[in-house]
Amino acid sequence: MTTTRYSDTQDTPFPSAPRPFPTRPFGRDAIELPVLGLGGQSLIQRCPDDDAPVELIGRALDLGIRYIDTAPLYGPSERRVGIAIKGRRSEVFIATKTGYRRGSSARRSLERSLKLLGTDYVDLFQLHCFFHQSEIGTVFGRGGVMRMLEKAREEGLVRRIGITGHYSPSVLAEILRRYPFDSVLIPVNPADGVGDSFLDTTLPAARETGASVVAMKVMGAGYLTHKRQNPTHLLHWALSQPVSLAIVSCRSIRDLEANVEAAVHFQPMDAARMREMETGEPELMQHCARIYKRYGGVRGTRIAVRNWLAAQAARLLPGWWHC
Repeated sequence: MTTTRYSDTQDTPFPSAPRPFPTRPFGRDAIELPVLGLGGQSLIQRCPDDDAPVELIGRALDLGIRYIDTAPLYGPSERRVGIAIKGRRSEVFIATKTGYRRGSSARRSLERSLKLLGTDYVDLFQLHCFFHQSEIGTVFGRGGVMRMLEKAREEGLVRRIGITGHYSPSVLAEILRRYPFDSVLIPVNPADGVGDSFLDTTLPAARETGASVVAMKVMGAGYLTHKRQNPTHLLHWALSQPVSLAIVSCRSIRDLEANVEAAVHFQPMDAARMREMETGEPELMQHCARIYKRYGGVRGTRIAVRNWLAAQAARLLPGWWHC
């Protein structure tokens, strides 16, 4: 497979990063991207005004970050990304999402995202947060979103297609085997071994089918760092897995700069140190996994019922929005 670097024309590489970021291939065209991407939540989503988020995104680009993740679900995130990248589109790999499973609704979602982002295409368009097995039939069935996505790619509105999920590793694995997606976005942190494992289930399916893996929840949705886990170690743990890159949301420019420093100086962790992080505080890891993963007991049953109901609504109601 030929390795290329992304640009508007596909002939010119990204502008050189001011820091020597490690890069890895991404997608079926194997473009090279820095191993650290910027998540579109935290400050970008929650700040009461646009100034700080726009400054954060601009600083990320100045430091050499290229991959920016966002979604309609993240409130003003897409609009703020659009403001920040005005005049800098050639520096940015934009990844956004849709929660719709039916083509007509997803098309409207895509068009709205393009308008908010101020661009005529996105580099990666992802089907957001798969819950349940029954969603698969909807996505690939008559009126499902896949036909719309293929048409949008032919029109040049979407360059790559991916999927995401927080709860059900086996559902993501099955979907990956049904279609040649470019990528899958999954949680990757030391709590993965609690309950169903994305690294044991989804990641092998991605490697088998050629989909790139993007790591999210690297800090355990902030829970692990809140409990004084070292963020550099957590990022290095995630990047030591066979992923293309990791996305991290930041609360401040100081957080951003610390994460960039950690990524620039990344060295793979040895297996013993990784195992120590996974097993050293079992109660902490169990609590972390409960934030985003399905697990046993009464709460696990409630999550399974919620996921099933969400999937049925997505199948039956063409315009229903869900995460």
